[in-house]
Amino acid sequence: MSSVNGRMVNNMQWNISATFLGRLAGPLLQLLVARLLEPAAFGLFAVVLVFVSFAEVIRDFGVTQIFVMRQSPDHHINYQFTLQLGLAIVLAFVALILAPVAASALQLDALSVLLPLSALVLFATAISDPLGALFLKKQNYKAYALRQVITPLVSGLVAWLLAANGYGVYALVIGLIAGHYATALLMWLKSNHQLRLQWSKEDVAPLLSGGRHIMAQRMSGFLINSLDAIPISYNLGTAQVGIYRMGGQLAQLGPNIVLPQAIQVLFTEFSSFKDKTQIQRHFDRYVMIAGPASIVYAIAAYLLAPPLIPWLLGPQWVALVPVIQLMSATVPTGYLAMLNYETARSMAVVRPFTYYSVLRSIVTLGAIIVASMYSFKAVVFSAACVAIIATLVNELVFYRSQKAVRLLASKLVILCLALAWSIFVAVSLYHSPSWSMG
Repeated sequence: MSSVNGRMVNNMQWNISATFLGRLAGPLLQLLVARLLEPAAFGLFAVVLVFVSFAEVIRDFGVTQIFVMRQSPDHHINYQFTLQLGLAIVLAFVALILAPVAASALQLDALSVLLPLSALVLFATAISDPLGALFLKKQNYKAYALRQVITPLVSGLVAWLLAANGYGVYALVIGLIAGHYATALLMWLKSNHQLRLQWSKEDVAPLLSGGRHIMAQRMSGFLINSLDAIPISYNLGTAQVGIYRMGGQLAQLGPNIVLPQAIQVLFTEFSSFKDKTQIQRHFDRYVMIAGPASIVYAIAAYLLAPPLIPWLLGPQWVALVPVIQLMSATVPTGYLAMLNYETARSMAVVRPFTYYSVLRSIVTLGAIIVASMYSFKAVVFSAACVAIIATLVNELVFYRSQKAVRLLASKLVILCLALAWSIFVAVSLYHSPSWSMG
């Protein structure tokens, strides 16, 4: 038991430390870039990221996580490399063909250049994704730390330099490309495994079969976190997209540094546990640490956003304040829901959460499409309300789909406090005069 706990703590330290550096340096540089650009530039970048994010959904058909979960032989990673490289070529041609159509439909002429340019990212991830999966399988978090640090650091630096020289949205796209290629190069130099084109229908079929639920989960995230930029841009404009996307990123800045990486390590460890008491004990430990911490974070974000945002980003971002306040209020419930999913996934309980995620994404996207026809305020509130309701559904799905983890009073108290804070913030902001973008 002590060796398991020691390894888990060591892995968490490496994963969280690397992510802390990357996700601290990245946002700090992004703040510098934001001072140089208008919200509309970030909104246009978010529209470009719709294509990149869709490519991320289908990039490996879920093979990466299945490779780690099943502890597949190392040479199977070549199948993932072959698959991703082939998809990168196909999607690059698709971007080249569809770019003029998208530019005309959304009345954003820059998309005709930005979409094909962004497709270059896919060739870099075709290298870094397989090597990253190999590092995770071997629990080599020192090597995996390269990805956590280099991508945001190089992306931010390049974007800042180009933005300072007047390149606008192109600074963000070129920075994204530079960060991914720098990461791919360093991971390739760090790895002892030489990637090569290889394929075996017999070996790949089980990996693809196991990855279909992961693909569905990714598609759900795509619908919520990326595709929503299209209706907001079409109905309200790219400036509102920029405010909405920046609000989401900054609202979850603190938790994103620590919590997802801790969960990633916990998932790896939980997958090796056979005793239900081990899972329950580690689950409760995480809830008691992350739950209260995320509530304190949400309260701090609510209080500090009004004075800090104009000072940090400039007057062009004042409308960001209530967005951050409301979105940060849903952070505690969101991360409890994430813990539920990752714990269930470690126990191979995937199907119920697949259905849940698909349904939630459809409802969220539908709500945002309708809300975008009215006002920006309606968009933010609709997304927050769906998130609060989805938390309750997530808890129901989690405790009905598995028996290893029981609902204890400690988690129930934390969940109720998190929900109460979300509702309080939503009510207090609804009639706030700070909503200046309608």
